Amino acid sequence: MSKSKLIAPYGGELVNLVATGEERDELIERVKGLKSIQISARALNDLELLATGAFSPL
Repeated sequence: MSKSKLIAPYGGELVNLVATGEERDELIERVKGLKSIQISARALNDLELLATGAFSPL
């Protein structure tokens, strides 16, 4: 099998940072008591891209 032509991820290994299942449920309950702010749709999109690694290595 040939070696992948993809470049190596920054830091050497990709990490899935998306919470699922029970961990997700616990996080949802935890954030209910936190303060919130209003942001634009564009800012929300940028935050989602940062959170999922699309802007990596920023």
